[in-house]
Amino acid sequence: MRDDNIDFLPIQHVPGATESVIAWILETWGDSRDDGDSDFRQRIEGRSSNPEAMVAVLDKTPVGAVTFRRYDVPGGEQRALWIDALYVSIQHRRNGIGSKLIQTAESISALSEERLYAFTGIPKIYEAKGWSFYQGDSQSVNWIVVKFSANRHQLGRPSYSLSGKRLPLLIQL
Repeated sequence: MRDDNIDFLPIQHVPGATESVIAWILETWGDSRDDGDSDFRQRIEGRSSNPEAMVAVLDKTPVGAVTFRRYDVPGGEQRALWIDALYVSIQHRRNGIGSKLIQTAESISALSEERLYAFTGIPKIYEAKGWSFYQGDSQSVNWIVVKFSANRHQLGRPSYSLSGKRLPLLIQL
């Protein structure tokens, strides 16, 4: 069942969302971050060189999020923007929320990035959205996929939804 009452908002516009997102990340991927809690919080809230995390909200409750981070790209390229975490709460999966969060990430990255990368164990969700294989093989558990934004004008202006209305998203990069 898809729910059209889901809003996609910058994390700082959702009270308590930072704590929810940090808890989801730690529960799902463990404490594998190489930065301290303060840096982690600043990165998620967009108070670093990364865009602010976006949160899917249903009835004022966070149900999913996408966070960003700059990492080196394998193969010697310079640092690039990556989807650091894509999470949808278990009870809200398979309703298109993850797809909309990926689309939001693509729009945000298209403002200033040539490419957006993701390290994923589920490449099919990205490939279905036009992402390309970058690195990995049939033996790999995780793959790197990339979305080229050569057609930036086709991705549209980044926006977020609030009660079904599309509003322009203003972000500082």
